[in-house]
Amino acid sequence: MELRTKVYSMNAEYISVILNMADRTTHTFYELWLNEVWWILFAVLHHQLSIHANQMVSCILSTLKVLSLHFLKALSVPILILL
Repeated sequence: MELRTKVYSMNAEYISVILNMADRTTHTFYELWLNEVWWILFAVLHHQLSIHANQMVSCILSTLKVLSLHFLKALSVPILILL
């Protein structure tokens, strides 16, 4: 249980860093999404190699879910402006 808490806490830190960087501008977020997210996810994977595969996949999927939701939120603003 302690290991799982540590993993989720570590992923929360990565997500927090991503979202803080993404909040600067929408353009910055798109660049970050394309250039940095996969490196950060690789770092998460690399750091968690000793964790059971199911836990690792679950953590990565939850990270992707948060990032995708934030990406869609950032994308919706320009679409609404065009409408």
